Parts: sequence; structure tokens; C-alpha cells
Amino acid sequence: MQGAQVVHFALRSPDLGGRSVVETAVIPRDAAARGKRPLLVLLHWRGGTPDMLLSNELFAGLAKLGSRAPLIVMPDGGGGSFWHNRRGAAWASYVVKEVIPAAVRRYGADPARVAIGGTSMGGFGALDIARLWPGRFCAVGAHSPAIFTSAAGQMAGSFDSAGDFARHDLLTLRPSYGRTPVWIDVGAQDRFRAADVQLARELGLRAHVWSGKHGSNYWRAHMEQYLRFYADALARCGTPAARVTRPTSAAGFTRPLCVGTCTRETSFTSSSSIDSSAATSICPCSSSGTTSMRAPVRSVTCFSAIQFDAYSARPVRIRSPGRKRNA
Repeated sequence: MQGAQVVHFALRSPDLGGRSVVETAVIPRDAAARGKRPLLVLLHWRGGTPDMLLSNELFAGLAKLGSRAPLIVMPDGGGGSFWHNRRGAAWASYVVKEVIPAAVRRYGADPARVAIGGTSMGGFGALDIARLWPGRFCAVGAHSPAIFTSAAGQMAGSFDSAGDFARHDLLTLRPSYGRTPVWIDVGAQDRFRAADVQLARELGLRAHVWSGKHGSNYWRAHMEQYLRFYADALARCGTPAARVTRPTSAAGFTRPLCVGTCTRETSFTSSSSIDSSAATSICPCSSSGTTSMRAPVRSVTCFSAIQFDAYSARPVRIRSPGRKRNA
């Protein structure tokens, strides 16, 4: 496998109702010897499995990247989850709150440098998850994303209802990804081409349109370009204190997020991941250092141990707490 090791690990997921799933990880050569590698979360298509993302082209692309190659984790998306929180299973939360921390713990990935991407259903999922966790990811890639123009036009089972579709209708929501690099590509003969190009235009992007149909042959042909995009973005990505990682109200949070009480120094521990520039808006303090936050405190999952001075928004490093059909 050209110097990359493929491993599998089981995960019992509370967000999936206690379901046991098996994830796939690809570990580049000499990953342990070279310190913490960035992490790429790669989401599979409808009807696919994590292992179906493995290919000679993937391994060749990683080999060409050398020391810049990321660790890759490929979650199990249940066949047709469309990677969003829906009736009976919180698929998006499972990716962010369970799969990523598990990969960090098991393989020593850098929790501050994480990219997300996917093919077809996975491409939609990457865009939607990044929308709901703004700033959590260093890059977002959508390869032939399965974008539907209406609830009536969706594939059966992709969404629970018209209301569920509306909550994740990227064409209508027109999300902003801030400064996060976003990549969208699609085959010229792909049935999703029109919608994908429209979405890219709505986001102020130019879609990469290459010859090809909707399927693994097309994605494999461009895997080297995908990996280079992720590696370049991850190499430029800053520290945890440089990015905002607040889930939005659409992810199930309706109040400002804060861990503990907003005082002169606010500690964001291993159950939060908040960026220093957002600290004053999340936990705004008056000049005397007392809180002016009007909503109840709510904890969120996090990926690093960072303490912020909420008065000056200055990050201070603190000790780690330890431990079928393609669509």
C-alpha cells in the first residue's frame, strides 16, 4: 500500500443510539516518527462503506505528499445517512464528537488541524457538517456532492421529511464558511452538475468541472488533486486559538456557548473548543471582569485544552487533561 497502513477500529456510538460501527483509518508511513499529523475525515457515498474509499490512487497520492500526508479516518455512514442529525441517529454529531476524538486518541492526530471531505453523499455531508461547526475544519472538500434542488427531487430516504430537507438545504441556506478553504468539483456528465455548479456560485466559488460521470472512477482519477488540496490547506492551518468552533443553533444549540462562568479568565477545558477571537462574543465581560452573558451556560465537546482571557481574548496554553447507488 505504498507505505500507508490501513487499520480498523470499532466504536460504540451514543449519538447513533448505542450502535457499534467500524471505522477505517489510513496511517501514512512514518507517521508516529514525524510527530502529530493533521487529520482528514473522508465521508463515503450513499450505499458505500469506508473501505470503498480505499484505492491505489489514494495510496499513491499519499506517497507523493510524503511528510505532508495527513492521517485519514473514514467513518461508517450507515449506507444512506446523508451525514446529518436526523430521526433516530445524530450522524453529524457522531462525526465531530466521536469519530474525530477517537482518531486523535488512537493515532495521535493533531486535533487543531482537521479537514473534512467526501464523495457524493459524503460531499454533501462535509459541506453540511462544516456549516454547522463553523471554523472547526481547516478545509472542506465536496467531490460530486449530492445536492438536491428540492425535497421532491431527493432520493427516497435521504431526508426524513420536507422539514428535514429544508433544515439542510444548502442551496437555500447559502452557508458562509468564512476563511475556510472550500473545494467543489463535479463531472461534466454528472447528474448533479447543475446543482453543484449553482451551489459553488452561491458560495462565491468556482466549481472544478472535469470530464466524467458520477462514480468512483471519476473520484479516483482526481484523488491526487484532492489530497494535495487538503495537504496545502492543513499546512497553512493555524493553532486551535486561531479558529472558531461553535456549533450553530442548527446543530441543536440555541444559546451562546460557554464552559464555566465568564470571569476575568475563562477556562475552556477538554469539553470545549472555542477560538480566542470569539471568546469575548461568546462570554462577553465588562471592563470590571464580570459577566454580561444573558443566556444560561452550556457545555460543548472540544478537542484541545486552551484557556482564554475573556477580557483581552488572549489564549494561554494550559496542561492537557490527558489521556449500490452512488449518491
